[in-house]
Amino acid sequence: MENETIVETKPLPIPQSMGWRFFYAMVVTVLPVFCFIAINIMKPEYQSGKFTDYVSLFLTIEASWIFLPLIAYSSVSLLLLFISPERFAGSFLIRLGIYTGTLLAFQYMLLTFLALLETFYIILIVWIASLVIVPIYKFLIKLLGVRLVLLVFVALPVLAYYSLFLIARISPEINIPFIGTEFIFPLFFLAAFLLVCAPFWSFLIMAQTSYRLIKNYETGLTLLRSTGLFVWLGGFTGAWSFAVLKTLELYAALPPQPPDCYIATAAAKGHPQVVRSQPVRLADGTIMQVNPQLQRLKCVELALLATSPEVHKWIRRIYDVLGRKLAARIKNPLLADVAFLILVPVEWISFFVLKLIIPNIQTISKKMYRS
Repeated sequence: MENETIVETKPLPIPQSMGWRFFYAMVVTVLPVFCFIAINIMKPEYQSGKFTDYVSLFLTIEASWIFLPLIAYSSVSLLLLFISPERFAGSFLIRLGIYTGTLLAFQYMLLTFLALLETFYIILIVWIASLVIVPIYKFLIKLLGVRLVLLVFVALPVLAYYSLFLIARISPEINIPFIGTEFIFPLFFLAAFLLVCAPFWSFLIMAQTSYRLIKNYETGLTLLRSTGLFVWLGGFTGAWSFAVLKTLELYAALPPQPPDCYIATAAAKGHPQVVRSQPVRLADGTIMQVNPQLQRLKCVELALLATSPEVHKWIRRIYDVLGRKLAARIKNPLLADVAFLILVPVEWISFFVLKLIIPNIQTISKKMYRS
């Protein structure tokens, strides 16, 4: 009787399903990119002294770009493991990328939590809810099948929402509860949910994969492996030092006072015959060029702040990013005249709409920026 060779098959450190592998890959590669883009909206407007402002600045690409090579190394390692786990699970270079990716994911999860500390209870609820969704989804898939689950819990709710939305738009007199006026609201909610959960999910994916690799594939440290680990830790420590110093530099560059209407303020510095500006002494004693356009746009902003503070908050943050850069380029009266003319349609349309709601808004606007 011939001897039979028994080959031990190690369990895969990643899901068997290609669908889950694709989802994991999206979470640890694509979503973090959008997180880096979205974090710019959270950048502080001025030196408020809040701890969360420092954390938000640390997370911006200007301060944290130094971590990108480390993040890329971990992401590529995980992607290669998803493509061919049998081949790459045995490579310590790949495993090290995933181990260090767990540390990076934990770092950004913690920093995201600290940046959103003022609403930490909402973040915790969202993260806990995201954990509950997965087992519920798997249970429903086994019970009903993928197509029926997507139809009942995705397609039909979306179709129902937008059907009610169209009815509300066509017949405004019909009051439909829970149907907002914004067509993109569900998409915005979904995007916000994914962006908030991305750091948390990335950490869970990296931690689970690292645990399976250590349990089933790790054979211990050698001199060469230890050297690689210490080299990475040296780069990680250097990246932290650079990012902290850059964060302090960015914070010092912020204005000490809350920002104003950048472009309109710069446009008011044009030729007085064109922009109709006059010097006005503010309450703090400083002199500022003020024109009717600046006063009217400020009224529009205050009205938006009073009626829809959440919408104002997002518009204001986007405007602070774009407006500050554009206003910085308006360095002579001629460019200020051009900016003034560009803002005229915005001024007229927004102020006309506001006048329909508040008839005496013209009188109110003339008091803006005047003591």
